[in-house]
Amino acid sequence: EGTRAHERFEFLLANGRTPVKAEVPVPVDRQVILPADLFEEDHDEELVPMLEWIGGQPGDLYLETRVDFGDVFGYVGLGGTADILLVEPDRITIADLKFGRGVVEVDRNPQLLTYLFGAVQQFGRRPFYRLAILHP
Repeated sequence: EGTRAHERFEFLLANGRTPVKAEVPVPVDRQVILPADLFEEDHDEELVPMLEWIGGQPGDLYLETRVDFGDVFGYVGLGGTADILLVEPDRITIADLKFGRGVVEVDRNPQLLTYLFGAVQQFGRRPFYRLAILHP
């Protein structure tokens, strides 16, 4: 269920099928081709608040972006894929979509913190950083 919601979420954002008009560009460096059954709207009601949140955020939006943070910790090639990066001149926001059972806290979240290291490596230092968990 979480994987399907993730795929549907990415598809909606990458293909401009959001219920809101985002005022930020969506740089997608690959064509998003997903199975036809992802057009089903099973999770849309639960995804709408998260799509609206993203649509209201400033900065350049990057979806499913590979971030490498191994150099920070002395391991070459260590990295992961950040669900959402919002890059502004003075701030980087890392947002992670969580869907399913359980609640994930943003405080001291090791996944988000390591992705932040990778984003800083990729986009440069900023005076401000923000971490967010998007959970229905």
